[in-house]
Amino acid sequence: MKDLKVYLVIIAASLTIAACSSSDDDNTTTATREVNLNRNTVSSGMSTYITRTEFPKVSTGTNSTVVCHETSDYGLNYSLEWDNTLKAQRWVCFYWCDSNSKENWKRSNWNSTEWKGDPFQVDPTLAESVRTELAHYKNSGYSRGHMVASADRLNSKEANMQTFFLSNMHPQKSAFNSGIWNSMEEKLRSWNRYSFRDTLFVCKGGTIGNVTINGQSESGILTYTSSKLVVPKYFYMAVVRQKGNLYKGAAFWFEHLDENRSKDDLKNYMISIDELEKRTGIDFFCNLRDDIENSVESSADPADWIW
Repeated sequence: MKDLKVYLVIIAASLTIAACSSSDDDNTTTATREVNLNRNTVSSGMSTYITRTEFPKVSTGTNSTVVCHETSDYGLNYSLEWDNTLKAQRWVCFYWCDSNSKENWKRSNWNSTEWKGDPFQVDPTLAESVRTELAHYKNSGYSRGHMVASADRLNSKEANMQTFFLSNMHPQKSAFNSGIWNSMEEKLRSWNRYSFRDTLFVCKGGTIGNVTINGQSESGILTYTSSKLVVPKYFYMAVVRQKGNLYKGAAFWFEHLDENRSKDDLKNYMISIDELEKRTGIDFFCNLRDDIENSVESSADPADWIW
């Protein structure tokens, strides 16, 4: 792990953020950000990572930690916001473009490493007092469900290893993890092709606070494991694809059921990003120019996506 580059960002009331280098793969220009009233902002000289397109609005409370994981060869890998009290992430976000979509590693390669095929590990950037441990999942009855899937990051051993940090996991029922969630992950990866996108921006996660369904508030927590891990009641994905000047968006919402729904039509789970924001209270893709954000978030048209 000596080559691991990670950046830990503590979100305080003043939104003070540790420096991370920016990436050329972000298509949000300075001009774009100037026509935006709700974007993430940072003080002069601070990191610009939170102003990237894939980021939602970050929390300004003192109990949140934003973690940005980088690799030596490909720069920013993925980012997440961690709740230090619940010991769970609110969301993870990442992007695909041509440069980080190469396949130089595969999960089976872990069989011939010191991990013997099981590279799950604690996130070294989080303090021991707030992070989840391998023991928390042992005999829990739940799978360690990736948010950024292992198959989403095959460009290098380092990038793939970072997807196995426990901060990138939520407890998931096995039938859900290997069923509808896996089907959605595979569909998402099928959209990561040059002919369909210049960049694909993704934000996904599980619900760890209250949600609003049909105007009614309810807990977004299904239960807790015996080791007190939060088990989300719902999981979601929000995606924006950018091809030249064209932007299209959609979101997907799944109830965390102990059923294999892998044969379900994913279009039945599609909602608008606006609707997802109402349900979760998270402001997705807040760094997009307002007119683009309003357009991509207001509708979800299956015709805009490849099935």
